[in-house]
Amino acid sequence: MGCFFQGCYNPEYEAEIRKGKDLCWRFNALHPCDREGQMAVLKELLGEMGRDVVFTPPFWCDYGYNIKVGGQLLCQSQPRHHGRGGGAVR
Repeated sequence: MGCFFQGCYNPEYEAEIRKGKDLCWRFNALHPCDREGQMAVLKELLGEMGRDVVFTPPFWCDYGYNIKVGGQLLCQSQPRHHGRGGGAVR
């Protein structure tokens, strides 16, 4: 049974999840018009990110570094990404 979402009580996974949640919290706490601040947090959180990307808060994920986002993307309506397997939006 895979339980990456909970980290399986593995301290390394738990630390990665905490970092991802902290970055999501920072992103969600920013003023909605602070695009520069939002982009700085997303660049630290996501594995890859193209140009002209807009995420509308709130956004939550577990790890973040496996998410790859292409350019010219509007992501809204409370998206969530779970797991370490990765995901790509192009």
